Amino acid sequence: MAPFGTLYTLKGRIHPRTRKIFAVARINGLELTLPMFIPFKSNKTPGYLAKFPTGKFPALETATGFCVSESNAVAYYVAEAGPNKDQLLGATPEERALVQFWIFYSELQLEPALWKVAVWRRGMVPFDARSETEGAAALPKLLDHVEASLRGKKWLVSDATGPSLADLTISAVIFFGYLTFIDAEMRAQYPETLRWVGQVMAMPELKGLYDDEFIEKRLDPPV
Repeated sequence: MAPFGTLYTLKGRIHPRTRKIFAVARINGLELTLPMFIPFKSNKTPGYLAKFPTGKFPALETATGFCVSESNAVAYYVAEAGPNKDQLLGATPEERALVQFWIFYSELQLEPALWKVAVWRRGMVPFDARSETEGAAALPKLLDHVEASLRGKKWLVSDATGPSLADLTISAVIFFGYLTFIDAEMRAQYPETLRWVGQVMAMPELKGLYDDEFIEKRLDPPV
């Protein structure tokens, strides 16, 4: 089978915003090719900007020539394009609404809070005391909602059909948290979430997407 499309992103490293794209593609049986791509260089070339005028990445170019950027839009398109779209995006109006709720919950609430405490621990930005305080204060309440939503359930939207794009989106963000800020002591406060992330990680078709080891204790802020 010919590749479904080309994903422009950092090769050899799975970012939280691309993990959901790879996961959706795997579940739908769609192959994505990864060209050599240098962030903040490749995406500024005339050829790239002709396809993706905003210069954003990750970005997808399909075999038919369709081009789209922004990770949520790419993930949605890949989910819609395969045989398991009803599982991934919802089979009813109610399920589709819930999938969209969790996507927006991730983008507008969970990710901004986590990024404030996580990215400096990965050496991506300098430490900022205000951001650390704000993120550390906001994150527990956001995780509380995920935890409560999983009680008595296997998946966020539908136990009957399997993991949806909601599960793949939220779990990718929390998984990144497990590598940076959400250490063993904090994970123990959210057992349903830990169980659920483990379910996603254990899916045979997602092998290799969640190989990083969880931190035992988070890095303390600099004095």
